[in-house]
Amino acid sequence: MKKSFVLILLTTMIFSISSPSLASRVLTAPTADLLGSGWAELDYNYLRGQNSLEFNLGLHPRVNLGVRQYFGDSLVGTAKIGLVTEGKDRPGLAFGGEVGLDRQDFYLALSKQLGAPGLRGHVAWGSGRYSKGMAGLGLVLNPVQVKTGQGWVLPTTSLVLEYDGHGLNGGLVAQFTPDFQAYLATPFGQGVGFGLNYKVAF
Repeated sequence: MKKSFVLILLTTMIFSISSPSLASRVLTAPTADLLGSGWAELDYNYLRGQNSLEFNLGLHPRVNLGVRQYFGDSLVGTAKIGLVTEGKDRPGLAFGGEVGLDRQDFYLALSKQLGAPGLRGHVAWGSGRYSKGMAGLGLVLNPVQVKTGQGWVLPTTSLVLEYDGHGLNGGLVAQFTPDFQAYLATPFGQGVGFGLNYKVAF
């Protein structure tokens, strides 16, 4: 029993370590979800051999502004503007993009809960790196943290699957605290990826 618990715990941690609600997170595909007014976010991603670090500010309930550094490549400014708020019968819609000295990539993103409370879908299409379209699904596996008899706290987790314009990615996202998320993922057949996301009110 003890060995089984340790195995489950280690598996959960391995698949959890590595950016709204848990089910709204996909790996790299844009969503219509916004950070929220008065919040700052630091997001690190490593996927398909590329590292990026992004800083975002929620300056208004419908406006996020930030910067993203692609390591070994360019520094870009980012922006996302909420056009339509998600409702029971309509998806959320946002316009966003990133602009640098050598790139200007823009997109429209739709996000919507898909029937089940923990299932959300996202679709994005635009110019530049978004020109092939992107899409993702997020499914909450356990919506609450579980405290074990040994005092361990297992994070809330969700399963994600996305198409990022190059291929399929899949992984697990873990929410350790309301402000800290992490993920471990795989671009199928191309190694592993991971990411960290931290939010703070200002």
